[in-house]
Amino acid sequence: MSAAAQDFRWPPRLSPDAASPPATLVAFDTFAPCTGRVRFGWPAAEEAERTPLSRSVSDDGGTTHHVLRLAGLPADTPVAYRAEADDGAASPVRVFRTPPAPGADVSSKFVFHGDMQGGLATPSRVVFPYIEDLVRTMRAERPLAVFQVGDMADEAYRTHGAGAEAWNDFFRLCRDEIAETYFLPALGNHDCPPVPEEADEPEPARFDRRAGLFHGLFALPEPLGPREAAYALAVGPVRLVVLNTEADIASQNAFLARELQRGAFDPACRALVLMEHRPPFSSVHYGGNEDVRKNWLPVFKRYEGTLVLSGHVHAYQRFSPFAPEGPVCLVTGGSGGYLFDEPSEAADRPDFATTCYHCVAAEVTQTDMICRAVRSDGLVFDRFAIPLARCVRVSPVFPEAGGEATVRFTLPEDAAEETGMRLLWEADGGGKTRTRKMERRGARRFATRIAIPATAREKISFRFAADSARLFDNAGFGWQALLAV
Repeated sequence: MSAAAQDFRWPPRLSPDAASPPATLVAFDTFAPCTGRVRFGWPAAEEAERTPLSRSVSDDGGTTHHVLRLAGLPADTPVAYRAEADDGAASPVRVFRTPPAPGADVSSKFVFHGDMQGGLATPSRVVFPYIEDLVRTMRAERPLAVFQVGDMADEAYRTHGAGAEAWNDFFRLCRDEIAETYFLPALGNHDCPPVPEEADEPEPARFDRRAGLFHGLFALPEPLGPREAAYALAVGPVRLVVLNTEADIASQNAFLARELQRGAFDPACRALVLMEHRPPFSSVHYGGNEDVRKNWLPVFKRYEGTLVLSGHVHAYQRFSPFAPEGPVCLVTGGSGGYLFDEPSEAADRPDFATTCYHCVAAEVTQTDMICRAVRSDGLVFDRFAIPLARCVRVSPVFPEAGGEATVRFTLPEDAAEETGMRLLWEADGGGKTRTRKMERRGARRFATRIAIPATAREKISFRFAADSARLFDNAGFGWQALLAV
């Protein structure tokens, strides 16, 4: 059978170009080395199938893995595209929506899910209809992006095929999802390549914890290297930081802090989302991951993060560990793997938990992230909203040593109006706290400028006090500003 008759080896998948949105990356794979091309344009959505696509971009050929960049796209616009190869293979015309312009007063939709494991819950594959229904449910949401919390395939356990073969069912089941929305995954333990000589060893020695095919399949940023599977980027109003629980946890702390600061102090960013595979809390089966809880949650809280997304546990669980403040910790591991029973003897107690095949649909507005947990048959079984107002902004985002920075503070909604607001700050971790009175910039807003010490190498920590003697310190975690070094 010819390559053209088989179409592509794996279907096209979309990623935002982290360096210059709304530019978009289209990745696809052919059976033999050839030249890849993408034709694209932005006719009215209902005319996409019959309107010639006037723009095109090609690669140099001679490869089976093609990643092409669609540049010059307008913001918040449906874009039609068709991937092609010079051997005759071609995809259907697909339509996706570009992200809104930074700071635009529009809402954006997202979908969260994970732990499909290639749909291999049972040898008879009776779970496939549930996954197909779930994919249709997610597609009907028409999200800007899908955040996938890991375990897309079953490469490590080799239940069905080994290496690249283990991804075939994932691509078959999710071909519409990954071709019509920005698809941003985390690495799960099932997505890691196996280590054959250690196949009989108990976990964790059993698996190669590196990314394997992960970056080869998805066109993602690689700030920690192509084998590390940690990255960060802005997707419309959301700053997404993806970390790798299959690697050393503590070694990713500085990267997390820097990327959270980039989002927390960016006026165009409304929500900060941390995504990783193994959850910090769980009430079933595995229980929560202590290393994630100790290393990443305090940093995320410090930067007023919005939502922690995890999988690994094949259930739905919602936690509010810092209630009544954020962030919310959400486990959404019910998109195809065998389901876990609820409850168990685990110490973690969720606000809400159940077991079913599901996804989570979220809408980010100017003021809130509104979430709906949706079963594969379309039933909404949980709803919650997370306020998006943050108290602290710093500009420039990364102040230079020896320079100056403006620190802005907005009183929380539940706080009475204050006078005599002061910034307490400590540089170099030397234990000496300095105080600066803040200028009122509105009923609830204050600002001041501070000098950045030339000797500060790592951080400046902030707290805020008022004449009422109330100390605003983000539930004891403080705020932190890293220096540009």
